[in-house]
Amino acid sequence: MKATDLLIWGIVVHLLVDWLGQNEWMATNKAKRRIEGGREALLRWLRNKPVLVYNSHWWDRHPAAHVHAGMHGAAQLLVFPWPAALSIGVTHLLIDTRKPVEWWSKLIRQTQPSGEQAVSWKQPHPIQVMDIGADVRIWVDQVWHIGVIAILALVTA
Repeated sequence: MKATDLLIWGIVVHLLVDWLGQNEWMATNKAKRRIEGGREALLRWLRNKPVLVYNSHWWDRHPAAHVHAGMHGAAQLLVFPWPAALSIGVTHLLIDTRKPVEWWSKLIRQTQPSGEQAVSWKQPHPIQVMDIGADVRIWVDQVWHIGVIAILALVTA
């Protein structure tokens, strides 16, 4: 396949897995660190009381991050040879730590998420207000992922 074909199909696969294949568990937990404490911590986690490690290595993530990145790597095998698909999965894990996106958005002074919350009579707890800074971060994340696919399309072709 030509680089353009790899790029287009790589983006299609990425969007399908990232937007249609990602559930709430993955989206909520993928940026967190692993669960500490072995079997006991796993039982607490299963009862929705996670104990997370915040000062571990970048790759030492919550299981949701590995499942999500693994889905990306496996799905990209439909398009790329295994070394490139594996690279996409690993870089997806790295990008989803949110650190590269935060670093980039602060470096070039993009609009930052406000963190503003709203209270609704329908919701027992405050809810996050969607703002332009959060939208920018979502799209920066997608551009990083697509950039990796583009580079690997060029290298692979």
